[in-house]
Amino acid sequence: MIIEDVIGELLYIGIVAEKGRCYGIRWNGKYKKILKKHIFLLNGLLELISEEDVTKIESYINKFMYQCKNNEQIGKFYQFKVINNYKLTHGLCYTEINNMMKILFYDLMHEMKKMFVSKIKIYYLLCALHNLPRVYLGKNKDTLCCINQNVVTKEDAFEYTYQNMTVELRKKYFDILNSY
Repeated sequence: MIIEDVIGELLYIGIVAEKGRCYGIRWNGKYKKILKKHIFLLNGLLELISEEDVTKIESYINKFMYQCKNNEQIGKFYQFKVINNYKLTHGLCYTEINNMMKILFYDLMHEMKKMFVSKIKIYYLLCALHNLPRVYLGKNKDTLCCINQNVVTKEDAFEYTYQNMTVELRKKYFDILNSY
């Protein structure tokens, strides 16, 4: 399995799941705790996307799957087809996409740490993020969940991100998006 494909798939599943869930339910303390934990787990995956040490990556992915197994509110979104004896190798890495995801995740985690979170800001950050990992997806790729989602080009991913941003977010990230 290709590291970037596996991480991209897990990021895509998690971001889409939380984007839909945070918009559609009433927020209470329990949900905020679950959302925060899920976002921090996803950020941990993102931080490893350019890591060279395959053993470290496999270890974190195993930890991620363990957390999913032990937390039904997170794990229900991930239908792991492959759990044991998978081996990872490096593949194509989209540095600009990864950098944009890291910037958006940084702001998302910063918002999650606040005492009074802006639910709408979290929702729009998730909307902006959700198409970026799709550059790593594709039909018939060997991954942990085998979601077989269509791949998008880097340009399309950035365009979708821009279209899913509020005017405020576009102003904040305009220079970054235009540099790609």
